[in-house]
Amino acid sequence: MELDLLLFRVENYLCAIRITDAPYCFRAVELMPLPSPSEYFQGLVDFHGTLVPVYNIRKKFKLPECPLHPSHSMLKLQHGENSFIMVVDDVTGFFKRAESAIAPLQNQATSVLPVTGVFQMEGKPVYLLEVEDLLSGEEQIDLSTVTILLHPDTLPGPHAN
Repeated sequence: MELDLLLFRVENYLCAIRITDAPYCFRAVELMPLPSPSEYFQGLVDFHGTLVPVYNIRKKFKLPECPLHPSHSMLKLQHGENSFIMVVDDVTGFFKRAESAIAPLQNQATSVLPVTGVFQMEGKPVYLLEVEDLLSGEEQIDLSTVTILLHPDTLPGPHAN
């Protein structure tokens, strides 16, 4: 079976994600501040009238902070019922890769990245990331907290208007 993938770069890491997990890809826009400080999210983006938190993938990769630049790209991802945006240095393109050509990562225990597999493209390793595995438990809680602060009307039960 072939996978439809989106190839992107963060610093020196070439990564891929399933196109179905990243249905929206767009040029970076200015971030708005979060309603409260967050260790894992760096700001908000107005995505067609909905405020969406921006995940700091550089922190996950243990890379130094980098100021947002107009040449960066943003990927809108879905984790359960919550959406978030991930800033990447650039998007290389879309391509197909046979599932059989993707090998499991040899040193997953020592890897900084939540990598599902690795394959070669033009002699360089490309790391396949899965949205379901991208966020740690703490990061998922932080995403839920930020989402509730942004959209309290999504809580179950009666609401004061």
